[in-house]
Amino acid sequence: MATTHDMTHTHHATEDSLGKRLETLGWGLVFIWLGSTFLAGFAGPMVLLGLGVIALAVQAARYVNHLPAEGFWLLVGAIFVVTGLWGIFGTVQALLVPIALIAAGVILIGRLFWPRRMGSA
Repeated sequence: MATTHDMTHTHHATEDSLGKRLETLGWGLVFIWLGSTFLAGFAGPMVLLGLGVIALAVQAARYVNHLPAEGFWLLVGAIFVVTGLWGIFGTVQALLVPIALIAAGVILIGRLFWPRRMGSA
């Protein structure tokens, strides 16, 4: 007879397995996208846009499957999409994207030294 602990362990193992499969799918799509764009001769902005869409799509798949989205990849995906669109359409001020990239890096590194506390605002 399965205990509650066994069922919980099985549930977490299934989530971990699905999470790993989605991660593998994402990396597979990244390599296919990179190879395809290089063969097609696409410029950097199109490459970044595609990478951002892949990163956001994997996080959406995690959400749909009741897995927590990964904040880092949401941020990276959003930055890549904005950067790609900026490069394609030129609709964003020239300094906005580099400053956003630097700010994202500073925030990520800062979280190593000043992690958020549970229950704080």
